[in-house]
Amino acid sequence: MMWSVILLGLLSIYFYVDILAKVHNYYTLVFVVPLYGYVFGDLFIWVMTGVRSVEMDAAELRLGLPGGRPIRRVGFSEIGSIRVASSLDGKIVHILLHGAKVSKVLWMNFYSGPRIRIPEAPFDKREFAEFIQRVTSALPVAR
Repeated sequence: MMWSVILLGLLSIYFYVDILAKVHNYYTLVFVVPLYGYVFGDLFIWVMTGVRSVEMDAAELRLGLPGGRPIRRVGFSEIGSIRVASSLDGKIVHILLHGAKVSKVLWMNFYSGPRIRIPEAPFDKREFAEFIQRVTSALPVAR
């Protein structure tokens, strides 16, 4: 599935750049290339470091990571707060570890410091909704 998305994205970039070059509309590329960079950069970061599975018990979260890396254990005592945000492709859970900061500019939140980002897209929607309910009832939620 992931490779089909990448292939579709690369084909769309090729045709889009070809059309804009033929009509000599180079200024549009200044706005579109960073958008494609963000989309593919986000996908690349998720492929390399994204959370693949989440297990929760009374004291900790266990996060499955890619590439045969060991399971990351995050104790509830390490978590400062939880933020649940909505995006175009579903909800995103931001687990802010102690020391993480959030700054808001207009309507956008910017995160710095240690945190874990878990998007809904690679998970089953019902199971992810249950995870959100369980984790927000067990930990402090920042709005």
